Amino acid sequence: MPLTRVPAPEPSAAVPLPLSARAGLSPRPATAGIALDLGGAALPEAVRDLARERWALDVTTAPGAVDPWGLPAVGALLGQARAEQVIRAFSARTNLSLAGARVAVVGDGPIAAALSTALTRIGSRVLVVSGSPLPRLRARLAGLADAPPDELGPAHLDHVFHSGEADEPISVPGAGRLLVDASPAGAAIPDAASAHAADSGDGDAATADAARSGVHAVVGGGWRVDPPPLISTAASGNGLSGLDRHVADVIVAFALLTTQGETIDPDRADAQLAELVIA
Repeated sequence: MPLTRVPAPEPSAAVPLPLSARAGLSPRPATAGIALDLGGAALPEAVRDLARERWALDVTTAPGAVDPWGLPAVGALLGQARAEQVIRAFSARTNLSLAGARVAVVGDGPIAAALSTALTRIGSRVLVVSGSPLPRLRARLAGLADAPPDELGPAHLDHVFHSGEADEPISVPGAGRLLVDASPAGAAIPDAASAHAADSGDGDAATADAARSGVHAVVGGGWRVDPPPLISTAASGNGLSGLDRHVADVIVAFALLTTQGETIDPDRADAQLAELVIA
């Protein structure tokens, strides 16, 4: 597969992904394509169009494809961004402060790790919940409390953040609590309406009770705080802004680096992305 040097894009507002612009400078195939598994999240068509127009790169999403979340650099970058997205959404949708709150972080992966760190920094009392001993060991070495899922009691918690990264589903006690879905696709905690639809097999489920916009009742009591999409293009200008632009930039840059060589090499691309970020 012949490699060609793609001309550098002109610096303008039409190229909103600076990390990808740098990754696209390296020699690479004139056209390329790659499928990524973004944990059930979709890549907006606006981002795919941008990658096709600027770098002749077709990025699609599919279950079981290359998994960026499992790579050290990409996982850390996306996990950090997702944690910030979810914490911002929690504050905006509940008008509550997390400082001093007793918060359980459920899951084992980059999102859960980033959430634990970010919540600790803003003053939350964090309890790391996992069925695996390794994340609980890391939590304990970092000075955080930890517990297995069967010891997760609602009496000791104010809120629960669920990253959806556990090897096996972990049920969270919802009675009187705010349950925050931090998973990439927002599918870790079903609300009452979606659970009703699944149980009945009827897609026309009754609308769940809503305490306020973005907060819905869950089965067993409590309230689910709706997560933001991993990438939203509902912004003005070029359709990407803030954290949405950063997440899209990381994904497209990784895709560009992965398709540089003769073969798909996610590990090599992950290391190159880390070098680009810290350069």
